[in-house]
Amino acid sequence: MVDEKRIKQLLLDITEAINKQNIDEYMKGFHKDVIIIAPGTPIIKGIQAWRSFLDGVFQYITPIEYDEILVKASDSGDWGYCIADYLAVENPPSGRTEAKERLHCTVVKDGEEWKITAFSWNVEWKKTYA
Repeated sequence: MVDEKRIKQLLLDITEAINKQNIDEYMKGFHKDVIIIAPGTPIIKGIQAWRSFLDGVFQYITPIEYDEILVKASDSGDWGYCIADYLAVENPPSGRTEAKERLHCTVVKDGEEWKITAFSWNVEWKKTYA
């Protein structure tokens, strides 16, 4: 149960970094060898590639609030996962986009800290406003 609280807190911490537009704090939640599967893009491998991808879009992400967060830690206590539903809003110059999304992340213990090693999300619905 303690590990599940720490995994959930990891997700909440990276979300707080998004909400504060602090990409450096956001990146601290990811393992150096992270794998990202983002809709409509090639697979992103490694924290540097993830950071490069985010440099072009992070500023357009608006605060996130979760509808639900599910967390599970393995019995061994060295890995786990989380699944969360949320409304994503982006405000790029081309127009506002709202999407109902679900994220999936796999986490591992890296020393005493939990880090995200695999991160993906899917879009349930999307609306774009010009």
